[in-house]
Amino acid sequence: MRIAAMAALSVAFPSVAMIGPPQPPKPPPSAPSANGLSGYVARGPLAPHCVPPSPCFRPMARVTLRFGRSGSSALLGRATTRAAGDFRVALRPGVYTVTVTPSLGRLRPSLVRVPATGWKRIVFVIDTGIY
Repeated sequence: MRIAAMAALSVAFPSVAMIGPPQPPKPPPSAPSANGLSGYVARGPLAPHCVPPSPCFRPMARVTLRFGRSGSSALLGRATTRAAGDFRVALRPGVYTVTVTPSLGRLRPSLVRVPATGWKRIVFVIDTGIY
């Protein structure tokens, strides 16, 4: 009977049924970022003449994209690609310079614009210099 009474009290008065030391308040859930970049990183071309079914570009797994402002060494965002070469990074609106580590060739584009609202999809290519 005592358990039923406690259950009834916990429904009517949730704070009455709390057992144990008081817990600190939980922070409110953070809102997801409203803007940023998502996309894919590939490396290529892999041969002077691409012949199907051989791919001309290969996804780049586990490379890190670093986002900053032109003329500044401050790091404003970073994203590491997953096994399929895809990434997602929340960034404030504006224009960013982009570099990749490890450096495996020239990254194109090296300058991107993040929109004021929403996510921009972009494909980065690490140029091998093979033509």
